[in-house]
Amino acid sequence: MKRRATEPVITAKLATTLDKCKVSKKNAPHLLVAIAEAYSVDVKNKIINETSVHEARQKYRQERYDIIKNLVPEIFSNAATTIHWDGKMLPGILRNESSERLAIIITSNGVEQLLGVPAISRSTGQHQAAAVFEHLVDWSVVDNVEALCCDSTASNTGRVKGACIKLEQALDKDLLYLICRHHIYELVLKCTFEIKFGKSTAPDVTFFKEFEGFWKYVKQNEYENGLSDSYVKEHLKDEQDRILLFCSARLEQRQPRSDYKEFLELVIIFLGGELPTGTTFHPPGAIHNARWMAKAIYCLKIFLFRKQFLTDRKEDELKCRDVCIFIVRLYVQAWFCAPEAPQAPSQDLKFLKDLHEYKTIDKNISEATVKKFMNHLWYLTPELAALSFFDSNLADSEKLLMCEALNLKRSSFSYEKRILADRKNIKQISEASLSDFICKDSLNFFNRYQINPTFLTKDPSKWKNEKNFIAGLDMVKNLKTVNDVAEREVKLMTDFNNILTKDEQQRKYLLPVIKEYRNFFPNCTKETLMKQY
Repeated sequence: MKRRATEPVITAKLATTLDKCKVSKKNAPHLLVAIAEAYSVDVKNKIINETSVHEARQKYRQERYDIIKNLVPEIFSNAATTIHWDGKMLPGILRNESSERLAIIITSNGVEQLLGVPAISRSTGQHQAAAVFEHLVDWSVVDNVEALCCDSTASNTGRVKGACIKLEQALDKDLLYLICRHHIYELVLKCTFEIKFGKSTAPDVTFFKEFEGFWKYVKQNEYENGLSDSYVKEHLKDEQDRILLFCSARLEQRQPRSDYKEFLELVIIFLGGELPTGTTFHPPGAIHNARWMAKAIYCLKIFLFRKQFLTDRKEDELKCRDVCIFIVRLYVQAWFCAPEAPQAPSQDLKFLKDLHEYKTIDKNISEATVKKFMNHLWYLTPELAALSFFDSNLADSEKLLMCEALNLKRSSFSYEKRILADRKNIKQISEASLSDFICKDSLNFFNRYQINPTFLTKDPSKWKNEKNFIAGLDMVKNLKTVNDVAEREVKLMTDFNNILTKDEQQRKYLLPVIKEYRNFFPNCTKETLMKQY
């Protein structure tokens, strides 16, 4: 009679590793037996079969999830928390079926925690807010939520039915709106592109699609930098050194995405700079209308190869040229500085002024982008303008004026959750300084994050030695003003959608556990992988 195996082989670390590596239920036994044989391990008494291995993985998955969930309230108990969310339509279990899923994350002091990726029946503000609130309650992290970070879509920021206002109502408290600055700047780039190339409802941009097809004929060593065009040189020569210095410095830093790195490299090549690794070009990538970074990359790349691709297409060359000047002169620095919370108010004010002054270069782009950006002055409200007290690039003289403005009952501009501006007062805003946005309400920021504001009574030149300022600066630097954390979890839920499990309960356990594993083992060196899990 055949004896049943009695020795289990699945451990918590092995179970999570199989999940992280997307090893299916059917493939797991094949892999385990092959590894055992490679290390001369006798598997006769080892429990290695499809059902047992699968059940063990489910068990450890739930146990690990419960451990994470029990620790989270303690980790986030003593600090103000920001809630993030972002959604995506994903294929369902059945053919031709799809469902909207929402990635929900909390962050505080540099710590991130994925709470879940629930399916919602509709992507309205009310449905999103309900899903977010349910997860906050489920994870016992309701009390410390002080801010929210999301895209600036109407479903999120609508004044009556937006997810932000609905979430405030559910929590019964006022929240700080850290609207994603990357999304705001994407809207500006979209506006710039449409002014030159027109609006389109098609999923792809025909102009870029043609270039993608032409790429195989491109002679990559025969490009011409942007400054070889006299019109481009005229409008960029005074900014060339500054932009090259900025892009080169950013390129030395680790970039979270490959297209960010490519964007920086193309700007350097465009301005006639040299890359430390030599000049190479990536093949054209995704060109869907929703990917605005792709539009910047494509425009730069097309203009570099204009003599090959745009022969006898002078109108398209001029359009591409105008977009490139805007990207290089104004956009690239604004985009890469967007995550830096202390600089957010001053950068947004400067960017608005730069857009207004851009009329001397291109009136159409200037008017359209100013109009668009005026709808998104979230970081110039009195409370969020207080971030600038921690901005090291801001002059001490301006900080002194800001301190004086704290005695005012109202700032110079009307506001609710954002500055209520229109074309009539663009001149007033373009001549304003940060102190014009500060008033007594700015102190709400210090109260919200429990920052002792006594350092404000001293000269700004002495703040860097004040412990209360140092503590506040550490907190502000960790504030998320872009929603990249949610975008990463959207990518995670997309990668694992319907792969390892179709059971909704197991899906609930799966992604937080994988997220934790990735954080615990950030690389595949032996030293890292040998850590106790």
